[in-house]
Parts: sequence; structure tokens; C-alpha cells
Amino acid sequence: MGGSMIKRIISLVISLALLLTGSACAAAESSPEESTVSVTVSSTWEESSTIESQTMALSENGAFADVTPGDWFYEAVEYCREHGLMSGNGASKFAPKDNMTRAELATVLYRHAKSPAVTSDPDFTDVKADTWYTKAIAWAQENNIVSGYGNGKFGTNDNVRREDIATIFWRYAGSPEVGKDAEFSDMFVVSGYALEAVDWARANGIAGGKEDNRFDPKGYATRAEVATMLMNFSKYTPDVPPSPGPDSAKILVAYFSATGNTRPLAGYAAEHLGADIYEITPQEPYTEEDLAYYTDCRADREQNDSAARPAISGGVEDMSQYDVVFIGYPIWHGQAPRIISTFLESYDFTGKTIVPFCTSHSSGIGSSAANLHELAGGSKWLDGKRFGSGTGREEIESWIDSLDLPDTVPALPYDGTFPQHEPMGTGVGAMPGRVVWAHDPDSVSWDGSGYWWELSHFDEAAIQTMVDKSIASLGGKSTAKEGWQALFAYKSDGGYRAGEKIAIKANINGSAVMDDDISGETAMSYTNPVLLKVLLTSLVREAGVAPADITVYDVSRLFPDYMVEMCTQGDLRGVNFVGRNNGVADESASIIWSHEFSGRVNYLPTCVTEAKCVINLANLKGHSYGITLCGKNHFGSFINGNAMRPPEGANLHQWLTRDEMGIYSPLVDLMANADLGGKTVLYMLDALICAPSEGASITKENATWQQQPFNGGFTASVFVSQDPVAIDSVGADFLSNEPTVTQYNRAVASANNENYLHEAGLVGNAPSGTAYTDSQGHTVSNLGVHEHWNNSAEKKYSQNLGKDGGIELIQVLQ
Repeated sequence: MGGSMIKRIISLVISLALLLTGSACAAAESSPEESTVSVTVSSTWEESSTIESQTMALSENGAFADVTPGDWFYEAVEYCREHGLMSGNGASKFAPKDNMTRAELATVLYRHAKSPAVTSDPDFTDVKADTWYTKAIAWAQENNIVSGYGNGKFGTNDNVRREDIATIFWRYAGSPEVGKDAEFSDMFVVSGYALEAVDWARANGIAGGKEDNRFDPKGYATRAEVATMLMNFSKYTPDVPPSPGPDSAKILVAYFSATGNTRPLAGYAAEHLGADIYEITPQEPYTEEDLAYYTDCRADREQNDSAARPAISGGVEDMSQYDVVFIGYPIWHGQAPRIISTFLESYDFTGKTIVPFCTSHSSGIGSSAANLHELAGGSKWLDGKRFGSGTGREEIESWIDSLDLPDTVPALPYDGTFPQHEPMGTGVGAMPGRVVWAHDPDSVSWDGSGYWWELSHFDEAAIQTMVDKSIASLGGKSTAKEGWQALFAYKSDGGYRAGEKIAIKANINGSAVMDDDISGETAMSYTNPVLLKVLLTSLVREAGVAPADITVYDVSRLFPDYMVEMCTQGDLRGVNFVGRNNGVADESASIIWSHEFSGRVNYLPTCVTEAKCVINLANLKGHSYGITLCGKNHFGSFINGNAMRPPEGANLHQWLTRDEMGIYSPLVDLMANADLGGKTVLYMLDALICAPSEGASITKENATWQQQPFNGGFTASVFVSQDPVAIDSVGADFLSNEPTVTQYNRAVASANNENYLHEAGLVGNAPSGTAYTDSQGHTVSNLGVHEHWNNSAEKKYSQNLGKDGGIELIQVLQ
């Protein structure tokens, strides 16, 4: 077991020990009052209960009979069920209103720690052998951490107080400083050791209050409340690193699951191994009729034809990188489905170790593995195993630990600035959560002399290829024309129609030393003129937008003359530019902030309110307050009478200078605004040459990056997405993990820079408690997805790792 994991487990269990041994809960106290979310506490479960048994009891549709989509705890219970953290009883029920016991909590934490192996039984007198909680309590005692009550008892059936659970999670997160009071009405009742934990739990959305703004610290936590805390906690703190298994970095778990039985087993295996996961997806999905065995259905015909090779949709990106491949499949008529043969014949497995496993109600793995072995010459096959469809995580992990796997390259550790956490929010876009990254070192050729923005420093044709390929990939298409169609179709039925207006928000901050200067002769960062021209060209040639229907704007700045001239010639003749000098406020479209604070009334410019769609063209660069990406780009999208500094007139900077988490962010209001984020068809980050800060003069020394794949060169990149949260999450990872940037601007390295991304990713239940609206009176429930990559070398997000949901970073022109 890796050292980092042991530390994490010990940290968690110490928290458990300090609380469960030092504040034993009396079982005879009266139940707390009913909360505003209608949680009613009932009596403790008896020791014979199977509420957290290792076998999950579900109703026929895969859900608990007493948990329905309308329940406030539905999402949390589903999260815990899907992640194998909490299960139910033998009556297909979750029992959400029952108290959480010490044995149940120990079991949940043990599962959260990936259920490591134990070597001895616990010696508490009230812990029976071979129960659903035995291994969990043994695991804690085995490390000489949990000593029970001192009378030889663990207190398996005693309930756990709300303040104790808040403290466990707070200590597990590293006991972070909070800086703000929870302000519950009953804080005076909270035990001294739990005060800061309760503050933290509220500030970070881990635990909320009850009616009359009470926390009810002495009340017993219900199973529904604990499930909610677990889900919220997973979004704010690093997950316990998975057991590394046998040097698991270069392992792939590939699986085929027509009815869903094999899928969870493959997930358990991948998580335990720290492996990549790949689903073998048929080009023509199997229907119920296709699987009606012994009716001459499609599956019957394929299994009776040894030459059948059903086509696969997509493929493994680079099979050569894997040393070990696990292959999971169901048994059909005593054999592996023929699509597994297709998979094996599609790649070279020479020198690789292959480990088959299958799911079946009764049939063993039999000859299926041997027959498949013949299709992968030169590989080494280990004995496979059959599992029932209800197999749990522990059985899969135990089997894997028994295998004699070859040594492989150790997995790279997470090295990011921000704490790791599960994806927050749901991806949006034609390809939800997708961010496309085009990188071409030949697109930039600056030797450091002159101004960075001079046209001779850039290869316009190369940048045009970068943009067009990015647009195609973002739409999931093969050409830029098709890509634009897909992007516009996502925003409105029927896609783009001739005559509809497009507004492009450029970032012209930094283009002038003096505010009335229109020469552009400054070394500071602003929108790359060649990239802007290329984007306009793609819109006109590929998307079919008339130049006269396009407006490039930044109503807080003046556009350089040379930029306007180069972007309004030839095919681009007629493109409009709106700056501080000619922007017109639409006084019927004031921005409504979701948090009350003093400042001028802010109006959107008419070029935005009259537009059908908006394009957010921001810069990838640091800022004296941290980072400035697509979210902050709209600080140049409103007019309030302060011609030189509209954001200061709006009093917005007060929120950016506070280096805190869990606070309101005006950037989220701009993302949610119906006319800004609501109309945005494309988010783009200009990363051709990046500045460490908005006020820094760009030099070759401070603009060449060290991380892979730049390796001392310019970033020479463009990022695009339809997900405003995802693209800024990716941008934040690139910036905060770049030594050159953090050397010149320490503010970029602050972990609190992601406050607005937490607020945006969890906008429906924001950590600050803010109810964000779209400025038109509608509460916003989702804006996109936020998470961090696995490490700075591989730069992989959830979808890249084969998981459902999260971000997908696609690189073109590698």
C-alpha cells in the first residue's frame, strides 16, 4: 500500500477515533426536531440489521424502494450507491430517516478508503465475527487507532452526532482555516472541538442547517444526512487515493456490457488498479430483441457463427502504452460475445499480459478464455474468473490482489495546485464537457525582439488550421463547416440563420499604455490580432455568417487601429468594432447581481442584446488577483458611466481581491446572464503567447513555458469549448501548474483561485449559499462541469480516463 494512501487512511481514522472514543453518544436521548427537509429520526437499528450488508439490496429497477427522485436526498443516496459507499437492507430499502450508527459509519469510511485488506479480527466484545461491519472495525483497530470505549466495547449500535461527523470530515480535509462563522442560531451549543469544523462544513456546503437556522449539533445524523455529507465532501476534498495495486499505471480495463451487469465490476477493477477504463461499444447497439436468446435473435446468430465480428464504435487511443489488459464480458451461450473477438483482433497484444473475467448467472468462464487466447498471439494469459452479476467491490479487489501481475511503470502522482475532487456539475455543449486544445509549435516564431503581437511572429495559415480543426472536433465532426453547424444547433433549434447577429467579446485590456492610445504599441497582453482574424475568417467562410452581421467588442477599451484595419479587409469587409468610444448602453438590459452590494447600475451594450449568439474570446493569462480567463472576460461587457474602469464602477473587484473559498462571485453571474453566457455559442482561450499577469510586459523569458509539451517553447495553443466552467477549469490547471507563470506571479498559485469554479460547478447549491439567477429572474441550476486533471504530464480528465461525466480534453495537431 502506498505511503500517501496510508497517511490519508490514518488521517481519516484518527478523526474517527478521536470522536468515536471521546464523545460516545447516548442512545436514550430524545429525537431532534424535524428539519426543514423533513428528516425524522427513528430508533437505532438492532445488531441483526443488514442495513449496510456487503450485498446491496435494490428493487427491480436498480433503486431503493424508499428513495424516489422527488426526495431531497435522492441524488446523494444514488451517488453513495453508485460509488459503493452505502447500501440498503434486505427489504430493498435504504432507510434514509434512520440514525447512522458507529458501525455503519466505520463501514462507510472503510469503503471510502477503498476497503483495504485486513489481517486480523477485532477483539471488541460487541463486534461479532463475519458481520457486515467486522472488517471495517478490524481495519481501524489493526492500525492501533480505535480503542473503543475503554470497557472492551466498540459501541456498534450507538448513534453519531451531527457535530462529530462534521468534525471527522473537517479533519480529513486537513483541518483547513475557515475565516467565517457558520452563524447558526445554536452555535453556542456546539462543542469546542467542533466549532471550526461546523464553520467549515457550512462554508463549503458539506452540511446545512435545519429550521430556524439551527445546526442541531447534538442531534443524531440520519443516513440521508450522512449520504448528503459524503457526496458534498467528495466535491470539496481530495478523494482517498485508490489502492495502487500492483504498480498499476499502465493497465487498461476493457469491457463489454450489453445489459449493465459487467460494467460495475469493470469499474471496481479500474478503481482498485488505478487503471484506465475503456468500454467496448458496438457500432450497432444491442436491443432487447437482439438478446432474446433461443429465438434466432441477433445474439443467437452471432454466437453460432464463429466468423462473426460485430463492428466496434471507436477504439483505444494508444494500446501500445499498456502492459496489462483486463477484458471483461458476459457469457453468451457458454462463450464470450463475438465482439470480444473483434476487439482482440483489432490490436497487437504481443508481450502484454491479458486477464479475462466474465459475468454469468451460472456458466463458468469455461473455454471462453482459451478460445480468445488464440486470437491474441504473443500475449501472456492469466487465469480468468467468473463473477455473478451482484458481485461486490470487495470480491473483485480480493481477486485482483491474488493475481501475479508483472511489474509496470508506477502511476504518476497528482501534482496540481488545487485539491483534487470529483467533478462538480454536469457538462454542457454539443459534446458535453469537451474542451479542445490545438497546439502547433510552428504557429509562433518570435525571437523576443520587437513587440510580441507583430504579425510577422505568427503563421496565419497554421493558426487557421488550428482553429478550423478545433471547431470540427468540438462539434464532434470532421470539418469546420459541420462543426459550426453542430455548435449553433446546440444553442438554437435549426442552427444559424442568415441575418442573425454575432457578437465577439475580445479582451483588449492591455492594448494601450495610455487609455486614449489606439496604436496597440504595448508589450502587455491582449487579444492576438492574427487569432481574431482567423476566427472571423472561419465564421465567414465555414459558418456562412455575413461580415456585416459580426461585431467585435470590448466596451471598456479602445481597439488598436492596426487590428481593426486587418480584420475588416477582403472577405472580412463589413465587420463591426465597438469599443469604449462607440458602445451604446441598452438601458432595458441592466445586469442583476445575485448578491447585494453597492455599485453603479450596469447595462449591457446593444451589440450584445441585439445579437443572436456571443463568442467569448479570452486570454489564457495570470492576473494580479490570480487568473483571468473566459469568466472574467465579460468585465468588458457592460457600461455604467465609468468609462475608464467599468468593473471598478460596479464595485466588482472587492470579490476578486478576497483570497477565499466559499464566497459569492460576480463571474458566475456573468456566466449565468441570459444575454452573455446564455447566448454564448463558443468559448475560446487565446494561448498563442501567454502573459504571467495582465500588467506584465511580455518577454520571451516570461512567456516560454516549461511543462510538457512546451518544454521551453511558447504555448502556441488555442483552447475552445461550449462549456464555460470546463474551459476555465482546464485553463486554471495549465496556468497554476506552470513554473514560469508562478515564478513571475505568485498570485496564480493560490488554491483559492478556483472559488468561482466551485460556485459555477455547484451553482444550483453554491458553497456560498448564493442563489444565482440569469438576470431575468430565473434561478440557474447548471452551468457546466468543474474538475482537475490527473497530473500535469498526462493532462487527463474524467472522460479521458473512461469515466462517465466530467471534462474531456481533446488535443488536435499533436
